Amino acid sequence: MASGATHSSKSGVKQSGAIRLIRLSVPESAASSADVKKTIGTYSKRFLENAVKIPFKYHVLDFAAFMISADGREDELDEYVISLQMRLREFLFGSEEDDTGEIEVLSFAGSMDEIQTFLKAPAEEARRISDAFRNKVEELNRTTETPSSTWRYNWHSETSSNDQRFRFRGILQCKQRIVIAHAITAMDMYGAPGFDDIHLGKFLKARDQNTIDFEITAFRHAVERAKVARASGTPLVLFTPVTYRTLIAKEARTKFLDAVREAPEWIDEHVGIMVFCGPNSPSFDAIQRCATDFGAHFRYMDWQVSSTDMNASRFMNSGLHTVTFDIHAIINDRLTEIENFGAHIPELRKLKIRAAITGVKTRDELLSALKTGVSFVSGPFVTTALREPLHPRQISPADLPLSDQTLEAA
Repeated sequence: MASGATHSSKSGVKQSGAIRLIRLSVPESAASSADVKKTIGTYSKRFLENAVKIPFKYHVLDFAAFMISADGREDELDEYVISLQMRLREFLFGSEEDDTGEIEVLSFAGSMDEIQTFLKAPAEEARRISDAFRNKVEELNRTTETPSSTWRYNWHSETSSNDQRFRFRGILQCKQRIVIAHAITAMDMYGAPGFDDIHLGKFLKARDQNTIDFEITAFRHAVERAKVARASGTPLVLFTPVTYRTLIAKEARTKFLDAVREAPEWIDEHVGIMVFCGPNSPSFDAIQRCATDFGAHFRYMDWQVSSTDMNASRFMNSGLHTVTFDIHAIINDRLTEIENFGAHIPELRKLKIRAAITGVKTRDELLSALKTGVSFVSGPFVTTALREPLHPRQISPADLPLSDQTLEAA
């Protein structure tokens, strides 16, 4: 059995999880191809080498199956395996649901015998086992009275203004060069060292229908931050995430709006929403829900799009403050895509909607975005994942990106 950089002997595994790549609906000639196996194995191993850190360890069973262990950390292993499942899927395929080459990334945790059953199961059965495992972990987190030590899947818990699970990405107002607001995101507990955050769009999309607890907790955290800022007279605007599903699913929508009604009436001065995971052509019902149900509580509403293949007229009478083009997942021709989004700006202006771009990673991308006439930009080149929101400040592009470390050194 081959092992990675953080490996251990098989006898030391007390509880194991497996992340398995399963090829679906692929001709046997392709599935048995040495080149295919080499590609999958190489990229997966590369991910694990960078992602799995002590005390967690990985063990290569074959090109598409890996065991995960952690001596003395069995209580964290289930959720860690789910985290690896989603992050490996994102690493291999990005955020597009259908662009997976018909390969699935599944996870499971259990005894050695259970894992052997999982590894030997046909594709459909393996998916069923994986889904049942993930649902069981979700349900356990919902019903336990003691919050899990691994916070990432325990979003039904309480929050406060000093909740270290959250991070902030500054939003630059282009004309005046002011960091005028922040998007709430979440710390990546299992990511690279430092204070990195997760890509919220990918995180929400990977979580599918299980995001409402996260959305409500993020909103409540924004409220707690706003209370502190208001008491001290500090200007603060935070954008908190809402998924497209929450707009259109009655149960989730009602649950979120109930939480909003618990907040102070003045909260619309400090907290806005960002709508994630919407299709290129959102439904009329979703737009109307945004305008009426959510517009009644939020002055600032943003809609995230991931493609320039959009019809701006869909957002007529939406009540949106901004439409933001998310370029995080775009790999090729990023500058061209920024320019293509710029072509939609005149129509958005007619609808009294401002344009924004997020995911800006380089100075060239920032300058290209500014040339299009967008009102706001954000991304790794604007600020890193901040532990605390910044006070509104005027900055020069030469000062970017802003980070906790550079601000502390200033």
